[in-house]
Amino acid sequence: MRRELEADMKRINRNWKQLERIGQDRVRWRMLLGSLCSSHEG
Repeated sequence: MRRELEADMKRINRNWKQLERIGQDRVRWRMLLGSLCSSHEG
């Protein structure tokens, strides 16, 4: 039981870090696209 729990926690932790990274990438993408769009309009 404990071994399964530890395995699940490791899996969840890995997924959480991945989600965090995706979230940061999304913010960067938004900034990049925002700067591209603003330079296009001007």
